[in-house]
Amino acid sequence: MTTYALDRPRAPRAAFGNIVRNEARLAWRQPAGMIAGTGIALLLLIIFGEIPHSDSPRPDWAATRRSTSTSRSSCASRSR
Repeated sequence: MTTYALDRPRAPRAAFGNIVRNEARLAWRQPAGMIAGTGIALLLLIIFGEIPHSDSPRPDWAATRRSTSTSRSSCASRSR
């Protein structure tokens, strides 16, 4: 009985390569899912980027952050 090269067990990375190649082939045949996924992500990025005042911090949150950071440092100095 002879063993052919095709019958030998292959490394796991070869199986992963086969899966990636197969998924790429399927995406090439039906690109609607890939286009929709990319399009929806891009659309949401644009929508959330256009919300007014989303790039500036709220002043009342900045005061809260400052007061908690000073109280933490004073507690840390007392425990030493």
